[in-house]
Amino acid sequence: MVSNSYGTAKRCAKCNKYITETSLEVDGKSFHPWCFTCKACGKPIQGNFIPHKKNYYHPSCYTENHAPRCAECNRPIDGAYLKHDGKVYHESCYRDNIAKVCIVCNQAIVTGSSLHNEWGEHIHAEHKPWVEHCNSCNRFVFSKHGYKLGDGRFQCPECSKTEIIRERDARRVMKEAYSKLAQYGIRITTPVDAIEHQLVDSKRLNHLHKSSGSGDQYGLTHSSYQSRNGKIVSRDFKIYILSNLPYEVYLSVVAHELFHVWQNEHDCDGGDAAWREGSANVASYLVLKDLNNALAVHHIKQMDETEDINYGEGYRRALKFYQVRGMRPFLAEVERRCFRATP
Repeated sequence: MVSNSYGTAKRCAKCNKYITETSLEVDGKSFHPWCFTCKACGKPIQGNFIPHKKNYYHPSCYTENHAPRCAECNRPIDGAYLKHDGKVYHESCYRDNIAKVCIVCNQAIVTGSSLHNEWGEHIHAEHKPWVEHCNSCNRFVFSKHGYKLGDGRFQCPECSKTEIIRERDARRVMKEAYSKLAQYGIRITTPVDAIEHQLVDSKRLNHLHKSSGSGDQYGLTHSSYQSRNGKIVSRDFKIYILSNLPYEVYLSVVAHELFHVWQNEHDCDGGDAAWREGSANVASYLVLKDLNNALAVHHIKQMDETEDINYGEGYRRALKFYQVRGMRPFLAEVERRCFRATP
């Protein structure tokens, strides 16, 4: 009850005047109905409100001024949101514009575990049992996306576009590598047309490797010679390379094997195995870097990162020597480190 003398009347928490009629009670404080206003818009609050730092807001005004804003559309977020890389998003904005899309089901990956590769491909983790990796580039391969070769390897659609499966194409690429190496100063004495070439599947190549004791998963060079009076008078070479490799990979492999031909011609296909294989990988690097496309960059990155003592560590040591000293000293170092006494 309010007395005429204001003895028992309440004071408004905002204007500090006596309240002689209806009052609003909020958080233990009293207000004239017209004094209980929104901090943001200044209009009286009737109905629901949101307290914030000792002030009061219409729900819509609070959302506009204090709710987190979506990093995609910049509109305030009222309710649930998703957080990614320190930013917040409306679920719909994240799903439609930010989330990665699973290449298996073509649905956005919004929650849950996922897998990805260096090509920017993503899959839901639950699809892993149905996904393989392309043996040439490491892209994801599944039943509707690529195929399985007869020797058990998997091939993605990108690699199948340029795969080498005919001998005439294989020989064309070998001539290209032969020419590129010559331009860099790696001149092979044996004419390119005199070097035999054969495409093989992985089973045949593995069998050849076991017979020769070498370990390159993509190719193998077999050499033979004829001698007279203890002196070599002729040399013969046959290069075996894995079939169905995409052009870029095939070019790098045949460059690697052609460098082994050069090594044999210079009696330096023995000695330090890391330098022998690593220097051959430098030949692969030279033909790949000129292409400067995604698959070439991918395979250079593989050589940069592999932990194999011969094809990785040996390659990185040989490449550094070449980059610092140049081609002529590099080839001389290969001859020194990989020297093999002639029969």
